[in-house]
Formats: sequence, C-alpha cells, structure tokens
Amino acid sequence: MRRLALLGALLVWPVPLLAQQGVPGPPVTCIVINVSTTTLVSFGDPCVSRDPQIALYITDVTASSSVISSTTADVALELKYGTGTNCGTGTTVLWAAYSLALDPIHASFRTPLKVPAGNDLCWMHAGTGSKTFIITGYQGAK
Repeated sequence: MRRLALLGALLVWPVPLLAQQGVPGPPVTCIVINVSTTTLVSFGDPCVSRDPQIALYITDVTASSSVISSTTADVALELKYGTGTNCGTGTTVLWAAYSLALDPIHASFRTPLKVPAGNDLCWMHAGTGSKTFIITGYQGAK
C-alpha cells in the first residue's frame, strides 16, 4: 500500500509543473479584416497582455493583402510586438511574410511564437490596399 501511495504522488506531481511552463491556457483569436491602414496598429483585446505574468502564444497566422509585398521596409505582412500606443515602444518583429496580391499566407507553428507578457501584438503592411490578419493561439504563463 505504501508503494501505491508513493506511485500516485509521483504521477500527480508533474501536472502543476507543466501548468507553470506555458501549457495552453485560454484560447485567443485576433482578427483584422479588409483594413487599409498603412501604419503599425495594435490588434487590441484579447491580443494585449497587460498582466506581467501572462504571455500570448501564437500557433497560427493567416494573412493576406490586396497588394504585392515588396522588400521596402514594412511592405510585407508583419506581426510585431511592443509597448505604448500601437506597439510604438520597444517594437520587435515577430513574424513576416512576402505575398502576391490576394494570395493568403498561412503558417502554423509547432513551437508557438511568444509575445512576452506586458506587450501588445500589432500588425503592419505599409502598402496601400486592404489587409487581413487572423491570429490564433492561447494565453499562458510567461
């Protein structure tokens, strides 16, 4: 009986440890559809992590634009994160892809992209035309 109790304790012990290491929490979906903005813009809630203990983990990105991406600065489908208004402070590029006009890009990540706690997730494509982003993931411990 003593061995069985010890075995039970060993089987239960790792669960709280996993929860502290970014195991998926509440799901998150952030969408921008047919927006013509050409500046860096925050997705807003729920892709804003004001809690210093909660990070955003991105598992899938679908993005498209009505104009062709180019190698000119910020004329690609980009995800960035930072603090301040529309990620204006400490901005870091998280993901970028070049696309043909109206040719959606889809990416799934085996290891999620992480937006550190306390940062907003923002999008960018400085070309004139419409852009669409659909981001899915989850919130988890930093």
